[in-house]
Amino acid sequence: MWLSQQAVRPAQSDPAGEIGVVTIAGARSAAQSGNERRNLSCLGPGGVVWLPERDSAVATLTCAGGETVILGAADQPVPAGMEPGDLYLRAGAASVWLHRDGRIELQGTVTVNGQPLLGDTE
Repeated sequence: MWLSQQAVRPAQSDPAGEIGVVTIAGARSAAQSGNERRNLSCLGPGGVVWLPERDSAVATLTCAGGETVILGAADQPVPAGMEPGDLYLRAGAASVWLHRDGRIELQGTVTVNGQPLLGDTE
């Protein structure tokens, strides 16, 4: 009896993750992977705010409730010399590299309260 009920049970759609390409950038982006999904939220760790750029590869997830969200960037280049335990943040030409041995590397102009501190001050 139980087996016969399992055989006729309707198929349930499981949440699916895909790699897509951003077609509309911004706070409520759109991404295409097969078909385009619009008005997507961007998820990330608490305190991290990130907006995907147009034509960037992103990981998307369709949740059980049917909403699709952007989880983060896909296929990001790993900087030469990066080791397990390091953390690298990049936005355009600016970057912060936290090495597991305690070193911190900054790339770009550093400002404190709007005043240049290090880097290119022109």
